[in-house]
Amino acid sequence: MRCILAGAALLVAPAAAMATMSGSGDKDRGFDFIGRLLGALQGIGWLDWILIAAGVLILAFLWWQDQIRPGSLRDARVRTIQRGDVWIFATGALVLFSATYLAGGLAGGFLDWLGTLGRWKIGPTGRAAAVNAIVYGVMIPASIVMLLMTSRAAEPSKEDTLGASLRGSDLWKGGLALLAIVPIVMGVMSFLVIVFSKVALGLTPAPVAHETLEVLIEEGPRTWKWWLLAGGAVIGAPIVEEALYRGLIQSALVSALRDRWVAILLTGLIFALIHMPVVPWHALAILFALGVAMGVAYERTGRLWLCIVIHAGFNAINLALAMWGTSGG
Repeated sequence: MRCILAGAALLVAPAAAMATMSGSGDKDRGFDFIGRLLGALQGIGWLDWILIAAGVLILAFLWWQDQIRPGSLRDARVRTIQRGDVWIFATGALVLFSATYLAGGLAGGFLDWLGTLGRWKIGPTGRAAAVNAIVYGVMIPASIVMLLMTSRAAEPSKEDTLGASLRGSDLWKGGLALLAIVPIVMGVMSFLVIVFSKVALGLTPAPVAHETLEVLIEEGPRTWKWWLLAGGAVIGAPIVEEALYRGLIQSALVSALRDRWVAILLTGLIFALIHMPVVPWHALAILFALGVAMGVAYERTGRLWLCIVIHAGFNAINLALAMWGTSGG
């Protein structure tokens, strides 16, 4: 399934369904609701149903094992975050966020200047790809350095409070976590957004819900621009974004609020909302759900690179599905 749900849909959908079926008590409206619901369900393929069922089973297992219940993270001691560390992590997040946008502005301005000189005319897509490469080329090492600096500042006696050093186990554990997360996010959540959109709103969400994916589909994998953009999506964005959101912002919120679940949910919301300029409304929930899933994984393992692997794998899957879908597969 290639659609995604807005986080509010989980709360709004039941109310919208009841309002549709009650109101004036008109039976025709009730039958119309049932017809749209059946139509939405008929549009779901058998492979999608398998993914949905797997997602439900995984959620039930995690609940049974007390991994995702409210309060289940209260006694987690994998990461030691002190109350006074909030300013260290918040400052690091602000610097990293500002530096990323500054790097993008400077890179874009430099390329535009070259264009005015007639030395390098590459078009809008080429410009975006080049800016992408420059920004991530600068910000990947900057993100790692920032993580290590804030980690050392927060806990001088420990070298890696934020789990920013790469271990071999992060790769295979991240891969296993991705296998559990995909059915939940791309199965259960996508199912909910399809039903909500078609039944409550009468809309069919777009199958491709990200500007970068649209550009990559249009460009095709035979140009250097495609490879730079794809590399940014699969490698650059996961490293920089996880350093910022999970590594620094979530850690700052844990330090300030002393409640890991609230910190995870708020970080997931920030992570989703920051993507609003490049995704439609129905794509926000997959980002929220993905952010929450990675936040839980972070608090359970203390390993930031495990979250980076999850994020990279998720982006790679979406890219592969988008390219495969447009190739007639």
